[in-house]
Amino acid sequence: MDQTHRNTTSEEPIQKEIDKLDRKNKKQEKTVRNLEIKVVQNVNLYFIFQAVILASTTVASPSTTCRSWWIPFTLSLLAAISNLLSFTATMSKVLTSRDEIDQNLADLGFMKLYQMTQDELNQVLPGTPLNHRGGEIVRPKASSMNRWKRRLVVYLSAGLFVGFSAVIMYGCYSILCRPGDRKCVKLC
Repeated sequence: MDQTHRNTTSEEPIQKEIDKLDRKNKKQEKTVRNLEIKVVQNVNLYFIFQAVILASTTVASPSTTCRSWWIPFTLSLLAAISNLLSFTATMSKVLTSRDEIDQNLADLGFMKLYQMTQDELNQVLPGTPLNHRGGEIVRPKASSMNRWKRRLVVYLSAGLFVGFSAVIMYGCYSILCRPGDRKCVKLC
């Protein structure tokens, strides 16, 4: 009976740490969702702003000449730069948080399996051996495949963002300076 009581009390701190790590993961997942929503909203506002700039060049008055092409071009460029910086900063936070969540989930499973505390687990880096109860075990490392896929999606998204911006900026120049190139296409 004494042995059962001792095992129960030794498992309580471990369970508390497991619960604490689980709550931390849930909080971090909520933060990531909020950051992702922020990115989507900012990108949507950026597209609307760029559409307004492009539309303003298509309905420009006849007195607007090729000499003033730089005004919508510059507005478009400034909007693109500021939004791209915001996008990359926010996505960097998202990627870092996702990596931490993945490592925490790997540690959580490891803590449950081997009944270890977070302090015992943090003695070594992920992927390195750890002495535990007379044996050697390896602390799990979060999947690098998920990390690679996430980064690829972010880089592709940033590339599309830059490509869209380049098309809009070229359109600002082309619409004002090449009026003969319009082939009966009027946007408004």
